[in-house]
Amino acid sequence: MKVGVAHSDSKKAEEAVLELINQCQTQIEIRNYQYQAALFFSNYGFKKCHQEMLTLISQHFHNISVVGCSSYAEICSSSKNGYCKPESLLVLIGSDSVKLHTGIITYIHENLETAPIVEKIRQALSSKNLTDRSACFIFPDYKVMNAKTLVAAFSEAIGNNVAIFGGAAADDNFELKGTQQFFNNQVYEHSVPFLILEGQFQYAFCVAKQGWNDVAGNYEPVETDGKTVLKVGTCSATDYLKIHNLMYF
Repeated sequence: MKVGVAHSDSKKAEEAVLELINQCQTQIEIRNYQYQAALFFSNYGFKKCHQEMLTLISQHFHNISVVGCSSYAEICSSSKNGYCKPESLLVLIGSDSVKLHTGIITYIHENLETAPIVEKIRQALSSKNLTDRSACFIFPDYKVMNAKTLVAAFSEAIGNNVAIFGGAAADDNFELKGTQQFFNNQVYEHSVPFLILEGQFQYAFCVAKQGWNDVAGNYEPVETDGKTVLKVGTCSATDYLKIHNLMYF
């Protein structure tokens, strides 16, 4: 299996795609390799340009299937940029022994029960003749449905022995206004693009369960101004932070 990675921090859509393509072309070991699929992640701030970006990628990399989603920021260990926002990330994937199957489940918001979603997944896979599924990557719209339900639906549809990885599409600054999903040269909403790897190969993974911890109990904001919390419980937001030693500024 061969993987090519390109990372751009350009704020201009066309310039970003050209930089991604150029980075791929300068990687000698992948320059003339025929890739079957690509993962594409791009900051939600580019939402008006994602259609153009996908079209440019599809035009350059012929016969390649693209899946991905909008993101908040991207990380790339092989790039000088490392982590930055906003950015775009392109990952080319190809193999002589492992088959790559892509697709998308659309309109999942119409019925959020497990059974209809399982049926949609099976319909999307019906023409792919999968016999030796090894791993699956999904990039759903986080606003539409519970991730646990979605993973359970994919497990039932493709087999409990298939490892499922991925992440939810993001918007900008967690504004909850919407996300975008990508499949080939089209932009979608309320959807789940997926990539399934078929064949035998070795892989390893780990889960770093990190995030915020509740240090002061649960309190409902009782007064807000837009996104600004003014009052928590019976005291002001700043007093609440002081009481619980959470004032770091």
